[in-house]
Amino acid sequence: MGKPRPIELHVNSKGVKKHQKLQELIHDEEKYLFLPIDGRRKTDLYNKGLLDGRKEAIPLYKSYSECSELHAAVIAIPRETISSFFTPKGVFIGVIQLDRTFLIDTREANRFIQDFCNECEYVGTPQCFKELDYDCAEEDRDKYRDTPYLMRQQEIRKARRKRTPFPV
Repeated sequence: MGKPRPIELHVNSKGVKKHQKLQELIHDEEKYLFLPIDGRRKTDLYNKGLLDGRKEAIPLYKSYSECSELHAAVIAIPRETISSFFTPKGVFIGVIQLDRTFLIDTREANRFIQDFCNECEYVGTPQCFKELDYDCAEEDRDKYRDTPYLMRQQEIRKARRKRTPFPV
């Protein structure tokens, strides 16, 4: 079995545990702590499979907006899972597996904030992500279905199936 990895989120994430989770992470900041990571640190974390603050304390941010400009990705950690290992100074001194965390691409999240959140009437209110009933995924899928790109992908798949001796 492979090493644990963080749950990757994007605006259109689907599934029971992922649906509108990115929106919650960005706006419901009292439930999560954030760790900005660069490419090197991301590789180190993925190789270990866990976030280890025992040898060297890891500083965490209390809101997404504090760390979103620093690096290309941010790991969000639920507060209840690390509350006993989080010091009042804002550092993490314990161990947590990466599969309990969430990975946010900051470029995509910042683009979402600019396009949707800045124009929203509920921005700044508690749990504003629950106020609107929007699904970016449905709009994106409709746009995708109407493009010639989809037609080209379907043609490629049909050609691939014809070449396969025993299609499944």
